[in-house]
Amino acid sequence: MSEQKVICGIDIGTTKIVAIIAEYGDDGSFSIIGIGESKSNGLERGVIVNIKDTIMSLDLAIKEAEKQSKYEVESVFVGISGDHIVGMNGMGVVSVGDATNNSIGNVIDEDDKDRVLKSAQAINLPSERRVLHVLSKHFKVDNRAGIEEPEGLTGSRLEAEVHLVTSSRTTENDFKTCFEELGIEIKAFVLEPLASSYSILSRDEKKLGSVMIDIGGGTTDVVTWEDGGITNTEIIPFGGEIITQDIARTIGCSIDVADNLKRKYG
Repeated sequence: MSEQKVICGIDIGTTKIVAIIAEYGDDGSFSIIGIGESKSNGLERGVIVNIKDTIMSLDLAIKEAEKQSKYEVESVFVGISGDHIVGMNGMGVVSVGDATNNSIGNVIDEDDKDRVLKSAQAINLPSERRVLHVLSKHFKVDNRAGIEEPEGLTGSRLEAEVHLVTSSRTTENDFKTCFEELGIEIKAFVLEPLASSYSILSRDEKKLGSVMIDIGGGTTDVVTWEDGGITNTEIIPFGGEIITQDIARTIGCSIDVADNLKRKYG
């Protein structure tokens, strides 16, 4: 029987914040033991506009999850979105071993794969931005294209087509400030629509081609899959709150009344 470990994930949306605590084992099994939810104050379109309000909202959600699970959260994986996220495609190329000593090349190992992915990240980014995710689309070994996993294959030249997701360092630092105030370490940031894709799309859907659209309160997140890889990510700075605000302005009511009307009558 595998030893159980605890992990906490936080989905920070424009309208609500959800904290989930789960136990997981080395065998891949897991079970959710705590869920906390709070209204998301202090954020607009995935970006913090009021630090104090955001800290209070995070604290409420985390404490509710802690109460259910009876665990104290020390570290978290944070799901982020917002129009500061930008996706782009890139390509990397490396030589495998010493091709002069072997006419057919060499066996590709993990180091070769890491090198080609790092090569694909060699792009000019402004200092305020960083690469959040490097998502491999396809590899090419010599003249063989469309390879999903190159490790163990033989060749002298390895290429990688990747999709790069970049984010704003300042936006990430604002979230770090909030969690530092709560005494919690951020293990990593994860793009929310990417996490959604992995949780709801099957292998066939990713292979045949799918568009995953997540309509949130402040943003609409779009991820496009083709041949088993991500070809595009797009964060559109409009969501359900736009409809609520339009209703409120049109009939002259409060945001809460407009939201209830939207939910009740569609």
